[in-house]
Amino acid sequence: MMAFTSTRFRSLEEALPTLSVVGCRTQMSLVRNLASEVFPPQMKARDAQRLGRELAAFFCSHYKAQDLTADPNFGKIVGPQFGLSMEADRGPAYRLVCVEDFKGCEIWIELMSANHFTFSMSGIFWDFEAKMAVLQSFVDEVGKKLAFAYDAKLGYLTTQMTLIGTGLRIRTWMHLNALYRYNYLEALSHAMEAFGVFVEMDEEDTLPDGHLFILFNRSAIHATTVEIVAAFEQALALAAYHEMTCRQRLYRERPFELYDSLEAARAQLSSRVLLSEHNAFQALSNLQVAVSLKIFKSEPIVKDFQENPWFWICHDTLFFLAAKPETFHAMWRGLPPSIREHRELSVSACRAIWFRKYATMTYTKNFLKKVQSV
Repeated sequence: MMAFTSTRFRSLEEALPTLSVVGCRTQMSLVRNLASEVFPPQMKARDAQRLGRELAAFFCSHYKAQDLTADPNFGKIVGPQFGLSMEADRGPAYRLVCVEDFKGCEIWIELMSANHFTFSMSGIFWDFEAKMAVLQSFVDEVGKKLAFAYDAKLGYLTTQMTLIGTGLRIRTWMHLNALYRYNYLEALSHAMEAFGVFVEMDEEDTLPDGHLFILFNRSAIHATTVEIVAAFEQALALAAYHEMTCRQRLYRERPFELYDSLEAARAQLSSRVLLSEHNAFQALSNLQVAVSLKIFKSEPIVKDFQENPWFWICHDTLFFLAAKPETFHAMWRGLPPSIREHRELSVSACRAIWFRKYATMTYTKNFLKKVQSV
């Protein structure tokens, strides 16, 4: 069993090349509630809706912001792309506001969900301290205009016990394909506890699509935001280091198993007429491991794969954006009428067409020699 106690990285900066391969995206959130109002779950629907509209108007009048609540297409995108509340989880008073530019950053504000405010920054970034400083300064600025619920001993009050204190929640999606193959996820989970970090696994026997596991801070109390961020960075560096160590070990010790998973992925992409979201995630997860190990030749198609965040474009909604609407519609028009009539089938069919190019990536001679020598 691998010991998850050390890493060769002496700083986050040193870990960045590995973290940028294994880490996928991050969402940093600060949760707040108004001192003058009861929490949203206890409010009457009409009062909650009124307050939601008033708060949205406040942000739109004080900042360069948009109220995107009524945009049905955008509302579907923000869940999978930015880690915000999914449509099914939004209450009747829910509102979504985007502050387009605060100190050069985009800030999302979810209003009237479990709490009055969830302020978030989301994307592919690893400069956590810098992002946290911007988010904190925005929330502090809002707090000077709108009094937040605060207790001198506990800190900021929230509906979730784990967020009481700073109200900080950091979530990072990590691609832990090799750690899963070696059955090291439980060991990793125990190691993360030392940093106050939890590895989310819905059920013991359930594998998340694409081997994407969410790491998040367990608690927001008895520590400052700076301390929580610093511990979280250490945890991510440790997880990234051991994932890459296992990928390299997989290449050395089990190349035929790796080859088999890649051939299965290539077969899926080259032969499927309908490619589901789940199958796309699993196939591209295995291809990404190969790309990170430089198993494929350096070709334009590999560069294309690296430039399109695979962990986003596998989603039904985000695939539509990645393929670009005009390209998607061109593919859609070429489908049989019986497929075009069904949205889910037409998306799966278009995905199969668009992802087929990734089956053309070719192995290096060194990798094929290693497979044949087993």
